[in-house]
Amino acid sequence: MEQENPRATDISQESIHSILSQIYGKNGSMLEKLSQEINATFPALEDEGIFYKQAAFDSKSKAVEDFFKQFHGYPVEVSRLENQKVYAGFFVDGAPVFIKIPKYRIFWLDTHHFTTADDLILNFPRHFFGDKKISFSFTISVDRDTDLTVTDTADKADFIRNMEESLEHRRFSPSTRILVHAREENKTAIKETLAKHFPAEQIFFVSGFVHPEFLIGLKKGFHQYDFLKNEQKENDTFPDMMVRFRSLTKNHRPCCPEIVTSSILSYLDKKDLVVHFPYESYFPVLKFISDAAENENVTEIKITLYRTEHNSRIVNELVLASLKGKKITVFMEIKARFNEQLNIQLGKILEDAGIKVIYSLEKLKVHAKMALVVAKNACYTNMSTGNYNSETSYIYSDIALFTSKPQIASQVAQIFDAIEKKPTTLSDVKNSFLDFYSQDSAVFTSPFFIKRKIISLIQAEAKHGAEGCIVAKMNNLGDEDIIMELERAAHKGVKIMLNVRGICQLYAQENIRIISIVGKFLEHSRIFYFKNGGAEKLFVSSSDWLRRNLDKRLEIMFEILDSECFEKIKHILMSYFKDESHAHEMSEDGTWLPPKNVDGFCAQDALLQETLTQSFP
Repeated sequence: MEQENPRATDISQESIHSILSQIYGKNGSMLEKLSQEINATFPALEDEGIFYKQAAFDSKSKAVEDFFKQFHGYPVEVSRLENQKVYAGFFVDGAPVFIKIPKYRIFWLDTHHFTTADDLILNFPRHFFGDKKISFSFTISVDRDTDLTVTDTADKADFIRNMEESLEHRRFSPSTRILVHAREENKTAIKETLAKHFPAEQIFFVSGFVHPEFLIGLKKGFHQYDFLKNEQKENDTFPDMMVRFRSLTKNHRPCCPEIVTSSILSYLDKKDLVVHFPYESYFPVLKFISDAAENENVTEIKITLYRTEHNSRIVNELVLASLKGKKITVFMEIKARFNEQLNIQLGKILEDAGIKVIYSLEKLKVHAKMALVVAKNACYTNMSTGNYNSETSYIYSDIALFTSKPQIASQVAQIFDAIEKKPTTLSDVKNSFLDFYSQDSAVFTSPFFIKRKIISLIQAEAKHGAEGCIVAKMNNLGDEDIIMELERAAHKGVKIMLNVRGICQLYAQENIRIISIVGKFLEHSRIFYFKNGGAEKLFVSSSDWLRRNLDKRLEIMFEILDSECFEKIKHILMSYFKDESHAHEMSEDGTWLPPKNVDGFCAQDALLQETLTQSFP
């Protein structure tokens, strides 16, 4: 943007150049702090009997031989450094040359000692360059602009082709940040060379590993370097970091026993089910599809997929359901950021299984997470704040509702009908949903209707004055109209409590308390509570209170009608506002205050313990 218009300003009238300079300055200090934090963890690892060996190796050692038998990197030029890949850089005969470092960078030397692919490659440049003169080496990664420019088209083949071309272009799009780890004496020469290819202000030197998140996957035990696994997973969205989070929760994932031993559809004939990830098992989501596949009365399954994992378990279940003779319709959003290529691939797998796949809508991103099972005698619905992704269910805090309530199923069915008509304008979308929209609906969609309902609920609460109460949890808050309504309600005495993990454009003030919780699980659920004069209402949604979600995406918000499910979710929501150890609280000047007591009440820990000891109905 700065290159297109150097005089451009944002809403504050500050120049884009000035804003970028501030961002780069803060980014440098944050990277240094991150490196310090990571370096401080190595002594703790040694206490656990895990030792990092950074020293040079014997070129004839079995470990080195094993590594280079399986790894055959090849030199690339600076212009071919792919987005966020890590490379070993060498000055060979005075010119920079780069070798891509495998994504799986941890290499075990024995049961307690590990090194990294970075160290092995940097210590043995002769393996790649023979007797050429090597002046010095370093590691580097280039972050590139990941925006996509894709022309929407109703023709599926054209749209996918346009997307694939844009994805290929994104691999080498303009840089936004360059991370380098190098010896102090070599930094000047490296920066001078890199500045010929990248803006100098984008070059940051780090005092540790470049992109160190791979270390989260470190675990005890001897693990041979698996080259085949590395090759197959080179573009995996979820790297080794998942190993650690599985270990945190793998023994702590209870599940309603009744749906384990019998059909979840039979359970839903009697009552609704709410599942809280990552505290509870992902099993009900998979069981929902597999039971539908086995049930003779089920004729059809419809589902939206936004982000799912490689070798997707939900995709496997859908393919099996298709093989059982069920009619399957999948809406595959291939405009899901960073999941575009994977979603195209999974869409082709589904099509090969005879499944009807709808790819994206023109001018509208479908972010709603919902599934519909149509049977001869009933319909069953699953709606969630999170994606159909078994991997992220281990670390993302999300809420999923399973229900057979007719008023919910009928509205979800109409939403799928509207999607299948493939509306091409926002006006078409609005008209598609007007037929079943009312203030008494149980399911609301955006664009248009979620925002309309939220504003009406806030305005209704304002009429109760000091007796009113609004409690909400979301990722981001930035819609100006909703912010103004919240401030008006607060001025009338309504007590407002907000848990906002990320962007928050509303200041804390009288009657408005704002917290943000960052813990071992990523808070991802969106829950909205309104006291409503004592006739409490509770909604769960895929949508944040941002203009992009409310005006430019297809989202869902659904009311919790079952009393037990209502109390469960309300308890989850309120627990966060008792947190003392991880809740940062906003002051009235917009700054965030640190947690009150690092040893005090932790909402995530409490919810985990409660889940472990809960008795399922």
